[in-house]
Formats: sequence, structure tokens, C-alpha cells
Amino acid sequence: MLDVLYSSTIPLIALALYWGRKRYINGCRVRVISADAKTSAIVRQTESEGVVTLFDVLRNHCPSLSDPQTAFMVPTPYLPTGLLQTIYATMRVRRHDATSDVVYVRELLEMADGGTVSVDWYGGAGSKGSEESIGGGPIALVMSGVGGSSQEHHVRALAKALASSGSAFRVAVVNHRGTARTPITSPRPYDSGFTEDFRTTVRHIHATYPHSKLAAIGFSMGANILTKYIGEEGAHCVLACAVAVCCPFNIKVSSAAINESNMLNNHVFQPAVMGTLMRAIKRASHLQVRPEWNLDVPQIHRATRLLELEEQLMVKIGGYRD
Repeated sequence: MLDVLYSSTIPLIALALYWGRKRYINGCRVRVISADAKTSAIVRQTESEGVVTLFDVLRNHCPSLSDPQTAFMVPTPYLPTGLLQTIYATMRVRRHDATSDVVYVRELLEMADGGTVSVDWYGGAGSKGSEESIGGGPIALVMSGVGGSSQEHHVRALAKALASSGSAFRVAVVNHRGTARTPITSPRPYDSGFTEDFRTTVRHIHATYPHSKLAAIGFSMGANILTKYIGEEGAHCVLACAVAVCCPFNIKVSSAAINESNMLNNHVFQPAVMGTLMRAIKRASHLQVRPEWNLDVPQIHRATRLLELEEQLMVKIGGYRD
């Protein structure tokens, strides 16, 4: 009797698992490309080709990304939302394993206002090398989000994957001012609208390795800086290609979301971001600020929310309206 019950139960369990898995995939799938041929961004328009959209380019050169039947991502069952994925990534940020065991060689670049940006190089022998040693091979510039740096797990893993790929990229991780132990030599902080540091870094690398194709990958705020830079450079952009990951295209919406008063913002996101920024501000306290900025320094040091810091520091220094 037990044998009969057991033999009939196993197929039912297998069927239930199959049905559940199929329902999960169908219900949670996320399309890789959300736009279609009618709504996609226009790449170019010529007399011979007519209007060419980004969807057209992908369909012709990378069809696997444009087919809605196959081009989708299914989140890991225990990390189905962006919030859970963010928390998971934060918990693993300092993890070291075989996929991320990289050793960087650092290069410091001085900006026009006296600020310092660090570039951590990886690939080949592990140094930034010379034009002769690179031999015109491709270089990938990587830029992380607010408070991030070359030391985060996903950045190190990406650097190793790119260097180990068939294209053998030399990787240059661009660290924002004051991050990853970069010396703070200017009172001007970085922000999502400030592209000059990245522009200067790209020009330096392009001038040093003129025969190398440059690619760029930006994460979160780094993606925002990257896309803004590309738009500002227009036809003069020297990047061969770029990838924006989790880009906050609308800063106003993103800022409102992270400044909203709720449990996660109040106890997780705000303390983490503010802790990183306030440490950098304290490290820069010995530097003389410009009188025209009209900063209320005591008020800046009392800030407990990102919005307060944005209004008292970022807006005034960046010359933004709000």
C-alpha cells in the first residue's frame, strides 16, 4: 500500500513543481528590451536607410536581445525584487572569491580644480602598462554608484571577467573623488550631474592609448554620469560603446524615492549613503571652500538626510537650481 502511495505521490509532486516553476517564469519574466520598433530611440536618420532606431540595430546585430519570446530575464526565486537584490548585493559587497580576486595598480589623476580621481587598473600583468604592452587592445572603463568604488564585489568580478574574456580587456575602474581611499584635494564633491571628472579621465586614457578602443560601463549613479557625458559629447564622444546598468535616468524621481520617509530608507539606505558621504566631508574639512559657494558648514555637518546634504552642499557648489 505504501509503495503504491509513494509511487503515485512522486509524479504529482514533480508535476506540481513543474507547474509552479512555469507559472513563476511566466509571471516574473522581465523583458531585456522594453521598447519595440515603434517606441525605440532613434539612432540615426539618412536618405538611404530612413529612420534607424536602437531596436533596429539590436534586431540586425544582436537578434537574441530583441525577440520577446527569448529575450527575458527571470529573477532568482529568493530575490524577486530590486529591493531584495540591492540588500543581497550590499551584504556581499566585500566578498572575495575566485571570481573577484583581482589586484589593482592605481593611477592618480589631477583635475582642473585641483581635485583627485583615482583609476584602478587591472588586466594582463595587472598594471596599466604602456601603449606598447597593451598593443592597441581594448580598454573598459568602469564607474560605480554613489559611495561605491573598485573594491565592491560586482566591480571586481566584472573586472576579472572582462580581463579573462576573449577580447582580453584592460580594465580601468574610475573612482569618484574621496572614494576607495582616493586623496581629497579639493572641497568640490562629486555628484550625479558632474561629468567633468569622467571627461578628463577619458581624455587622459584616450591620449595615452590612442590605438585602443574604449568601452564604458556605469552602475547606478555612475551610469547616470556616463549617459549624461555621452549626451554632452555627442558626435565627439570617443567611446566605442557603453553600458548603463540600473541608471536613474530621472534624478528627480530617484531622489524623491530615496528621501521618502519609510523604514528601509530611514534605517538602511539613508544611513549607508550618508555615512559614506559624511566621512568624505570630514576628510575634506581642512580644505578652504570658495566664498561664492555661500556654504553653511555647521549645517552641512548636522545633516542627517541626503536631501539636506543635496540642498546645502551639492546644489550650491554645482550651481544647480535645486
